[in-house]
Amino acid sequence: MRLQTFSRHNSGQVLIAAALAIALIICSATMYVHEVAKPSGNVHREFLSEFVLAVKHGSKNVLVSSLANVSVGGENSVLRANLERWCSLVEKQYVFGECLLSFSLSNSSPYMNGFYINWTNKGYGISSAAANFILNIHGDEATAEISYQTVVSLRLVVNGTSESLGPERTRVNLTLQVSNEAANTLAKNITVYYRDGATWVQANSSNNLLVVDYGNGTYRISFSASIPPENVRVSTRVFDTREILAVANATCSYV
Repeated sequence: MRLQTFSRHNSGQVLIAAALAIALIICSATMYVHEVAKPSGNVHREFLSEFVLAVKHGSKNVLVSSLANVSVGGENSVLRANLERWCSLVEKQYVFGECLLSFSLSNSSPYMNGFYINWTNKGYGISSAAANFILNIHGDEATAEISYQTVVSLRLVVNGTSESLGPERTRVNLTLQVSNEAANTLAKNITVYYRDGATWVQANSSNNLLVVDYGNGTYRISFSASIPPENVRVSTRVFDTREILAVANATCSYV
């Protein structure tokens, strides 16, 4: 178990160009290794398998970068634009025939135009992006049609209690659970706010803020504030290690 306090997140948006470049390097490096290391007759099928894996990895990178952008206020249209660019780049990487990568943004409920961002006042928040892909490859040595779906998500669940420490002084205890599309995950930055009248106030060292990180996506957070102990409203803002933001608000139970 580790004790941590988290400062307010000030880093910039993830650059989509970086995600594209990483995936293209994977494709190019794979192709180079096979071309210099094996006779041409043995290249095609082995390269096809690794090429498909690289394309799937790159597709997920594009969704991650786009969601990171949109979750901090970027335009939703960035996902379609980035995927169009990605598909065009992928098609130029396959040298053993024709390659076509197409996509459709998920519009299956609750997604709309590839996104589902729902930051509630009931202790739950999610930021997610999803798209469906079809990769068609035609060549003399191999032909394939691969359909796959890619989903990236950041989910938060927060609940808490409040207790009186005396006149107009309250202790707040929160439990925060952080997960991604696959499993529990770690937060890169956590910022906690509480409601004081009509104003959201950031909890900090002056509130004796303490964050206990259990190393498995679970965090225990406590702080004190000069507010009434009943109906304490809190807001947790979390960036994961991929720079995706999610927010969850909750009302604490008075104990």
